[in-house]
Amino acid sequence: MYKLIIDENISEEELKIFKTYAKKKKIQFKNELNISDKYSGMPDITILNNFLNKNTIFFTKDMAFHNLIISKKLISYYISNKNVTREFLKGIKVKNFKETQNEDSDKLFNDDFLKQSEIQTVIIPKKPKQLKKLRTKRRRIRAYFGSYGNIRDIAATISWQNYNAQIVCGLKIQISSNTGVKNFTATENYFLENVDNDLKNYACFCHVLIVLLQLKLHSIDTMIFFDAPVFSQNPETKLPEKYTKFKNLLLTDFKNVNFQPVAKGYHLENLKKKISTVIKNQTNELKTGNLEHLINIWQ
Repeated sequence: MYKLIIDENISEEELKIFKTYAKKKKIQFKNELNISDKYSGMPDITILNNFLNKNTIFFTKDMAFHNLIISKKLISYYISNKNVTREFLKGIKVKNFKETQNEDSDKLFNDDFLKQSEIQTVIIPKKPKQLKKLRTKRRRIRAYFGSYGNIRDIAATISWQNYNAQIVCGLKIQISSNTGVKNFTATENYFLENVDNDLKNYACFCHVLIVLLQLKLHSIDTMIFFDAPVFSQNPETKLPEKYTKFKNLLLTDFKNVNFQPVAKGYHLENLKKKISTVIKNQTNELKTGNLEHLINIWQ
């Protein structure tokens, strides 16, 4: 009896279509694992090495990955426009991880994905639309670099501005490669938070850590550049225990993260201008922060 492994790009409707197809074709499986439930964002090579074998059936919308699995003489079903097939897809190049992956680096990612920490289960978005956007960002990163082993390091820039009785925290995350490809902007985020003065810096630090964890980038060397003139307005004081514990818990999952104050620079100036624009125009990029809510859930 087979085990069904469901790729995270598969919708509930597509899964229903496949199960109807399997019933007609008398394809039997006794249990199933949906990658999006516990291992969302996991690299394809990690899925292949850890979950797929002669006793599994893989279900996906990724043409190149489907062909790779078929080439390994394993079972994969591909769906497109409600049509399901087990056949090798002609004209689609098979993914070749050997050309791009750094085995030592990818081993770190294998360990991290297979060991889901307490905090990662709290910070993953629960709303389907938000989760879909997050998965899209993860796939864009994997598609651009080919393998997490091809990522050299990460530079994140953060700042905040007052807005009425609240703050807008802005962050930009850039990824650099060790294979010569150009730097990649992973995400830009702008959060509206209602926090006390002594929590303004804290809120921005937490938001950038949360976004990095959501993108599964915590195993890569990371430098967080923070706006020194702005952050010095509210020197860090001794915070209530729950806040300190929550931040420390976020930091626990990181392999190597450092914080660097900066007073100027291209990325910082652009970020500050963008925060001002977001506030002035009230664009849809501005999202309501839920840091206090996350902390309460964790507690």
